[in-house]
Amino acid sequence: MSKNGRFYLKEKSRKLNESLKPEPHPLIVFVKSWDFIGKLSLSSISLGYIIYSLCDNAELHRTAIVIMGITIALYPFAKKMTDDGLRHSVSKKSFEIIHGTGSRNFGLIYAFLVMVAAIPLGCVYLLYHLIKYRKSLSVGKPS
Repeated sequence: MSKNGRFYLKEKSRKLNESLKPEPHPLIVFVKSWDFIGKLSLSSISLGYIIYSLCDNAELHRTAIVIMGITIALYPFAKKMTDDGLRHSVSKKSFEIIHGTGSRNFGLIYAFLVMVAAIPLGCVYLLYHLIKYRKSLSVGKPS
């Protein structure tokens, strides 16, 4: 088949258009994924119950309620950061033991520890990707 055909020209223009499009921000890609929704629902259910029980004395527990609200929002990012770090640093079998659910696995303890440290881990993850994405945009632009 010759390279002059209609399909070849359409394919060539499609590839050119795809190469000119900027890559989407990795945080936007993560927020649009089902993984984000699952992690957000896990934090909302587990911490939402605690917030609901503290609402009787809202004046006394105002700071705890605010901190837990921030933790609910940042937990998916902190969990993604720790999951990515663990995947690169431990073997697949060890990751399944740490991350899995069941009587012999540490999934619940792992999720709780990430939830406790969600605010600093989530902030670090967000800052890392914002800085990394800005650098990648500045490298692609001519000076």
